[in-house]
Amino acid sequence: MKDIHLRPDERSVDRFNQAVVYINNMKPKPRFVITGGDLIENSFARDFDSADKLYSLYQNTCKKFDMP
Repeated sequence: MKDIHLRPDERSVDRFNQAVVYINNMKPKPRFVITGGDLIENSFARDFDSADKLYSLYQNTCKKFDMP
């Protein structure tokens, strides 16, 4: 996955969750997922706390991947 650009709005989070569910249901199931590019939206334009909250949202959503 690349350039996720996760934002705090519900639509962005829902779409990322949909992608996680899709990947978790693939047959055969992947052993790992690689993400890259812009994981969260405009981290440099935000203060540290806002960027940190967004990155935490990204990390918590990634925990939903059903990988070994």
